[in-house]
This record gives sequence, C-alpha cells and structure tokens, in this order.
Amino acid sequence: MNGAFSVLLHSLGYTVRWHRAGVQPHGEQPRVNSFHLGLSVLLPGSENQEEQWIVDVGLGGMPFQPLPLRYGTYGQAPFTYNLIPSSVAAEGWRLEYEPNGPSLGVDYAPDWVGQLDEFIPKHEFYSQSIQSPWHNNFLLRQRNAQRSHELRGCMLRIHDAKGIRKMEIRTFNEWISTLTDIFHEPLIRYSKMEREEMWKQVQTAHEEWKKAQQG
Repeated sequence: MNGAFSVLLHSLGYTVRWHRAGVQPHGEQPRVNSFHLGLSVLLPGSENQEEQWIVDVGLGGMPFQPLPLRYGTYGQAPFTYNLIPSSVAAEGWRLEYEPNGPSLGVDYAPDWVGQLDEFIPKHEFYSQSIQSPWHNNFLLRQRNAQRSHELRGCMLRIHDAKGIRKMEIRTFNEWISTLTDIFHEPLIRYSKMEREEMWKQVQTAHEEWKKAQQG
C-alpha cells in the first residue's frame, strides 16, 4: 500500500522518498530486511526550510497522522509512538509502538532508493508463497484517530482509550456487516456464493484455532 500511496503523494506534488525498512514482530529481533517499504515526505518547515516527515499506510498500527523525523514521543494514549535512533541501521531511525501494538516497531535505513526492484520479490513472497506468515490468514486492520480495529479470522479486536475488547463473529451476516460497517470492505468483487465460501473457510480455520487454544 505504501507504494501506491507514494504515487498518490507524488501526483499531488509532494517529494516522496522510499526507504528500506523492516518490521519487528513480537518475540523477534529488530531488522531492516526490505520486507517493508518505508516512506518519508518533505514538507515546509520553519524559515522556509523543508523538513522530513514519516508517513505510512502499509501497517495497521502506524500513526494516524504524519510524524516529523525528530526524535521524541508522539500521539496520545493509547496510541503513543517513540521515534529513536535505530540500533540496526546506521544513522537510521526506529518507530516503536505502544505495548499493545501489532508489532514492536519498524526500523528504517536513512538512504532512499530510486527503484522498487529490491521490494518486488519480498512482496511476491508475502502475497503468494505458502511459507508466507500471511498464507491462509484472514486479517484486516483499520485505524482512525480514536481507536483501532482488527479482524483476525472471526475475532474482532477493538482498542481505544477504554482498553482492549474482543468479540467473536458467529454468523455470516454479522461477518459481512463487520466488514462493511467497520472496515468499509463489502467484498463487492465477489459473488454471494464466493462470499459464503470465504466465510466457511474463515469459520473452519477459526474453529481449529479455538481447539488449539484449548490444548
């Protein structure tokens, strides 16, 4: 999504830079492996000097608004972010999520790249390989200024100032309503039969997950 977003920003006249980046999942080490395309944008600053800002629409837990590339803490609870020097990319930066974020943080290399060649095979692996962590994984994330929503299988997770709440989606109609009303994804490219088949697969995987959780 960041690739498409960068094209949109460029068409609006912004100077956009692509950066090699890497997401640190929970329980793993920081990395810059080009599995994430980082973006920065030049915006007018003080004394007519351009400043570099971080923008990102490619991860469900990223800031709702652009952040200046200046080290510090940004946002309001529960969505706070720490921008610090990266420990794995010399002169790079790291954006750390609040503790309940979808991952621990993202590291960025400071140099910008002019082509997407390095990212294309990574995208193909994530989207097509059976070894991909996203293979057969039904997941949607949506973030606004007040809260975040995550639908993983049949579990809806809502995170806001009141805390974290989880709800189990039990019926096809409830699933479609959740996709449409919260995530604005009514699956209009699919026929009713295809949507029902998709629901059956999601529901089956969810029941298997529940059995595994029970030991």
